[in-house]
Order: sequence, then C-alpha cells, then structure tokens
Amino acid sequence: MFIGDANGVSEVVIDKVLTEDDLEDDECLEETISDMKSLAEKFGTVEDIRVEKEPIARLIVVYRGSSKDAEKAAAELGTQVIGGVKICARALTSELADEQTASCSIILLNVLTGEDLEDEECLEESLNDVEELAKRFGLVLDVTLDSETAPSAVRIRFSSRDDAQTAIDGFSGMVFGGSIAHATFPETSNMDTHPVDVAQQQAEEQAAPMFSGDKVISERFAECKRVPKIPNKGTPRHYAVLTNDESVKPLLVEMLGELMRLQRRAIEDKNAKARRRLVMGLREVARGIRAHKVKMVVMANNLDEYGVLDAKLQEILDLARNEDLPVFFEFTKRGLGKAIGKTIKIAVVGVQNADGAHQQFKKLVNLAPILA
Repeated sequence: MFIGDANGVSEVVIDKVLTEDDLEDDECLEETISDMKSLAEKFGTVEDIRVEKEPIARLIVVYRGSSKDAEKAAAELGTQVIGGVKICARALTSELADEQTASCSIILLNVLTGEDLEDEECLEESLNDVEELAKRFGLVLDVTLDSETAPSAVRIRFSSRDDAQTAIDGFSGMVFGGSIAHATFPETSNMDTHPVDVAQQQAEEQAAPMFSGDKVISERFAECKRVPKIPNKGTPRHYAVLTNDESVKPLLVEMLGELMRLQRRAIEDKNAKARRRLVMGLREVARGIRAHKVKMVVMANNLDEYGVLDAKLQEILDLARNEDLPVFFEFTKRGLGKAIGKTIKIAVVGVQNADGAHQQFKKLVNLAPILA
C-alpha cells in the first residue's frame, strides 16, 4: 500500500468519504475523486489518487514529498468536511502499516455461546451483530472468529489503534445474555489471565441428556430445565405491565402468527432472500436490541424467579427502555409459545421485521404500555 520516501512520494489514507453511490456508479466515483483531488492539492503536490474497495472502501492520496509532508497534509485534510461528513485522514508509512496490522485488532470474549459455534448460520448472525456494535466505536475492517485464542474468541480489526482502544473501553463490562464481555489487545491476551470463556465452559460442562417420557429433550431446552427455579406464587409477576385494552392480545396473536409463517416460508424457499422477522430467547432478544434490529418486544409475564434469569429479563427491559421500544406482557410462557405456533414455552420474542404485518404492528405501537 505504501510507496516509500526513497521514491520521493508518500501516501495519505482517506476513510469515510466514499459512499455506496460512489461504489455503484462510475460517474459518481469520478466526481468524488475529482473533488478530493482539488481539496488535497491545497496541501501538497498530488501525484495520484487511487481507490481501494477491500477490506473497506477508501481513497489513497499519493503526495510528492516525504512522510512528514504527508503527515502535515493529513492533519490539514482531517479538518475538512465533504458532504457534511468530516474527513478521516492519516499518513501511511511502511512502519505504520506493519504496526497497524498488529495493533488495530482487539480480542473479544464471552459474546458467543456453544450454540453459536455449533450452527454456522447462528454464528454468522452473531458476528454480524458484534460488527454492528463495534461500529459505534470506530471504523471496522472485519470481524472474525479467532479460535486460536479461544474457542469463542472474536477478533475485531479497526482502522486505527485509537478506535481499537475505544472499543476495548466500550466492550469491557458489557453484558451479553448474562455474561460479562472481556476485550483486550491481542498482544496482551493471555488465556491464563482471561476470565472464563463461557462458551468453552458450557461445552466442557455439558450434562447428560434429559428426557420427557421416553423422548430426549434437546440440549437447548435441557439447560433451562437444569436451572434451579423458585415456583411463582402468582402471575403476572411484578415486572409485567399489562394493558387494559382487550384488542391488544388478538393483535399480538395475529401479528406474531403471520410473521412466524412468513419467516418459515423464507427459510423453506431457497430462492427467497431470508429475512429474519422474529428472534426468540432472552439472549437473542437482548443482542438484537443492542444491534438496533429489534423493533418490539413481547415478554411472557410469568418467567420463573431466579437470580440469573431475573438479571437477563431486567437487562432486556433496561435496553428496551433506553431504545424506547414497545414491550408487551400479555402472554404466559405457554401462551407466547402458542402465539408463534410452537408447542414449547417461550420466554420472550423480539420483532425485527414487521413486513407482512405492518397494520397490526402500527396499532400495537400506539397501544404499548409505558415501562416504569
């Protein structure tokens, strides 16, 4: 990427300038390059401007002069605004390029579970959710599973060391489905000093199969049954805020049923673009809210009283309150399962995409109770 000082030129990397229109339309791209060249020439002699589309879209401005000249030009360009967006510019040297490869990544633990590692589709979706969260802290180059560090470790590569440090500060202590995330730089990672890798621990401590009659219960639901619970004294519990409108429950049944039907059809139709409309479970719903995907939450009003579960449901309620999401508590666990056409109990459902049931969704938004 770098053309050394020996050739009398140096480079400045320009991020956050190219748009989707630029990448899809050659005419738009040429116009953007022309505008950038006019601006860049104010701060030095421009030899060339080239486009890099991988791993992210960016412009490389090649200046005549030394790396110090490029640093000065980058500092000036960093104060400029194009299309309402402040330019992100930095000089690039061969030493800096090597350093960035080694120092702009972070390792993230305790955001994936054993289920994520066993299901490729679930893993891909989880990594996409992590990427959306990581974008809050800086420019993300890529997000990958780093099984060499730990079975469920995630490596996130940022465009700068500063962004990586911001991400470490932001991710550390964040709760994912009841587990506390841990973030660090790869060069300081040492699994002997890391907190327990939750996914690895789950795999190592997997208990013997559980049965319902003569049928084996899937491990996903067996885990819930192994958790010691305190029987409810009554329903609904204190966290549930019920509406006084009799139309709410039928609307929820109609909306959830239709969205589940459409979701199943998308999965079965290989030619259809799979669009996940509903997510289920405390962990998945919490993750969806953090990624700004969940638009509505339907939570059972009789979840068992138990410390870990209470912490997870409270996490969802806090996230929903912060995101100003409508939350409904009209069903028991069994009733919520029936509403989406399942014979099992469901704790919580998140609506990510209301396409196909917008009419019911809009009515429900206006009828949602206010969380205390």
